[in-house]
This record gives sequence, C-alpha cells and structure tokens, in this order.
Amino acid sequence: MRVNWSGVFPVCPSQLKLDESLDIDITIQGVERAIEFGASGIIMCGGIGEGDTLSYDEKMLILRKTTDAVRGRVPVLSGLIEFSTTQACGYAKAMEGLGVDGLMVAPPVSYRMDNQELLSHFQHVAKSTKLPIMLFNDPDTWGVDLTPALVAGLAREQNIVAIKESSEDVRRVSHIRNLVGDDFSIFAGQDDLVVESVMHGCCGHVAGIVMAFPEEMMTLYNLAREKNACAAYALNQELLPLTALDSERKYVQNVKLAIYLAGFGNETVRSPRKILQNEERERVKTIVEARLSKRKQPTVSIVSSTGRP
Repeated sequence: MRVNWSGVFPVCPSQLKLDESLDIDITIQGVERAIEFGASGIIMCGGIGEGDTLSYDEKMLILRKTTDAVRGRVPVLSGLIEFSTTQACGYAKAMEGLGVDGLMVAPPVSYRMDNQELLSHFQHVAKSTKLPIMLFNDPDTWGVDLTPALVAGLAREQNIVAIKESSEDVRRVSHIRNLVGDDFSIFAGQDDLVVESVMHGCCGHVAGIVMAFPEEMMTLYNLAREKNACAAYALNQELLPLTALDSERKYVQNVKLAIYLAGFGNETVRSPRKILQNEERERVKTIVEARLSKRKQPTVSIVSSTGRP
C-alpha cells in the first residue's frame, strides 16, 4: 500500500469547555483553521488531542465531524491511543466507517511491552483494518522504543506505511530509510527537531505548536524541505524557545496555552492534567508573548476564546 502523505500534519487539540466537557464546535473550527494555513493533513485525538482521556463516543464524534468538515480536502488521521490490543483493534475497525484516511497508532498506554509484544500489538492492529497506519514512536512518552529494526519488521505489513519519529535521535531517519526504502513515509515528530529531521530525509512533520504559530512553523518546514540550510537554521535558532515547549512533559498544556494566547480556543485540559499555574504558566506565557510581539498582523482568522484572561 502506498500513500501520498507528506508536508505538515498538525495534531489538532480537542477543545474543552471550562468544565472539561468537549467543545466540538471550537474543535472543528480549529480543523478549518489548520486547513486555511496550509496543512497537508489533519490528525485528531493524538497526544495534543488528549486522545488518552477521551471517551469512545467523544472520539467517534470528533472524527465524524472532522471528516464531514474536511470533505476530502486533506487526509484525516485518527490517533489511536488505547489500553489494550483488543481495544485498539476495535477502534481501528470502527474508524473505517467514518471516512477516516488513516491511523496514527501508539503503543498501549497501560503496559511497557517487550519487543515481541510490541511487534505483536502493531501487527494485530494492522490486520484488523484496511486503513493505512502511521506508527507513533515516542519513547519518553510511551516507555517503549520502536527501533529501526522493529520498524523494518513492521513495515512488512502492507498497511503500515509511515512513522512519526519522536525519539530525538535524528540518525534514526537515515537508519529507517536504509532498512525500509523510499516508499515508507517518515515524519518528524518533534517541533524543535524539524529542521534536522527534514534535512535527514523526513517527508513531513507531525506538528504541535504550528496551531499557534502557523506562519513561522510552515516557513521553517518549507525552508528545511527546500534545503535552504542557512535560513532554516537561523529561523530554527530564533524559534527554539517556542518549539522546545512541544518536547516537555507538559507539552499538551504548553501547546494549548500557546494556541489560546495566540487568539484561539481554550487552554482547558482534561484531568488528571491541569492547566499551567504560577511560575510554569508565566514562563510559557513570556515565551509565547515574546514571539507574538514580533508579528505585524494575524496570518489567519481567529475565534474568540472562552478561556481565562
């Protein structure tokens, strides 16, 4: 199976009301916003989408509304973050009926598997669905590591066609490419490593902070893709305090706060996560507002926030 996945795929937040209930209307407005700034694909219910805290019905609603709104303009992928292989396979099968174009599959969040269990999990999910699959490798978050050798084994499954590589070792891009060939799509998974990852051969970027700073992050990706090294590294250095927010433990809170400060949505997260407070919030706010102050005017339409002042 071949897919034409490349470019910037934002992980869109699941917007929540102050009582932590899902705000589906603002969530879908975020999808439209991403398409407006030039996203090549959309990922819903991923890490920043808090897919690990959403109910099955909430995820079904988000993906149904998203596919209805997108109407085939760009690929729509659903994050798949479940607690067991059985749950993951059931969710993958359910996505087929919603018009979803693919899945971004993470390891089960309840158990740190050994390599044989890891292979078995992804192989079972792949066999349960006809949808193309992007593997989600983030050792710091999931506690297991999809090494290049494991990826090569999984790439033998016809519908495992891509990986979001977030191991922070950009050498992985070349190692994976050497093992699986050019038909397998490798996406940069860290905002603060997008330049290095794309320069090493990534065909795209699964992005977080782009939802707050689309012009800057799209420019950064395009400079790297065009191999404009001097300009790319200069802009990367300038944006590093901002892009590093996507690599911290509280990356969901960081990104949601950044999007809110940029004029869209609500910073509310779902428990057990809590919104940033005191020194943590002020640090992120200072970084975000320093970048916002350099803007001459907004680059995309915005929606009034119902969050904190």
